[in-house]
Order: sequence, then structure tokens, then C-alpha cells
Amino acid sequence: MINLAIFDMDGTLTSKKDNQIPESTYQALEQLKKQNIKVVVATGRPIYGFDKDVMKKIGADAFVLNNGRIVLDNNNQKLFDEPIASDFLNTTLDLINQFELDYALHLEHETIMVRGDSIERVINTITSKTDHVRKGKKLPENLETYNIMVHILDTKQKEQLRTLLDLRK
Repeated sequence: MINLAIFDMDGTLTSKKDNQIPESTYQALEQLKKQNIKVVVATGRPIYGFDKDVMKKIGADAFVLNNGRIVLDNNNQKLFDEPIASDFLNTTLDLINQFELDYALHLEHETIMVRGDSIERVINTITSKTDHVRKGKKLPENLETYNIMVHILDTKQKEQLRTLLDLRK
């Protein structure tokens, strides 16, 4: 007997063609709920990347956001919240800065684009809610960061980063 169904958002619940949730998907989710199957939506998106009305219409029992770092119940109350550990964040940012990679940080309610125009283009393909995205060169201390988005522009950067990561093991 199935008790729980977990779905990815982008390309699974949403159409790859227009990034919208088809009505047939809403109907299928409703059928699962009628069978007392819990529905969970999981995504790498930050909280602001979800339209509250769409969340309500999906009617999931929980939403796993920011690649599992935040979990909300169906009333948008936090069930789980775990930002990236500060020591790991600092070490990672040191590596990113060493290689001058384009990157952004997903906080709970905003994204800070720290370096590079390429990262802005990537973010704009992920979300249309750019009012939660800002540029910032100087970061405040003790940011609660949930995701680090790095845009590696070429094979050389990729190999340099891989080599350095291997050396740290």
C-alpha cells in the first residue's frame, strides 16, 4: 500500500514546454489525496520561487524547498530549517573566490548575486520572481544561506575546481 508520493516540481509537476502545472496534474494529485496518500513536493527552488496560490492549489501535505534545507507544511509553517553550516559555507566561498567563479547565494527570502552576469541569466531562467534577487558584492556576516549557486563557465574552471576539491579530501 502506498502512503506517500513525492514529486519534483520542475519538469515533473510542471510542463517542460511552458513551466506551468497542467490541470490534469492537479486532478491526479487530488485523486491521490482521496486515496489518503500524502503528497509532498520537492524542489531546489527557494521559498520565494513558489507562488503561494499555486502552493495552495497543489494542496500538498508538505513542500521540501532549497534542496531539502527547508520543509514547510501545507499551512506554510516550517517543519524543518537547516542552513548550510558556516564553516562549510566559508570554505566553499573561499574556493569559489579563489577561482573567480560566478555565484549567488540563496537565503531564505532572497537571492544575492555576488559575482557575474552569467549567474543572473541562469537565475532568470529559473524564476520569474526577480524582485527577490539583488546584487551584492559585500556580504553581511553570518548569513543563513540555504544554497550556493555556482556557474562554471568553461572546462578549465571545472577542472581547476575539481583538482582543488580532490586535494582537500
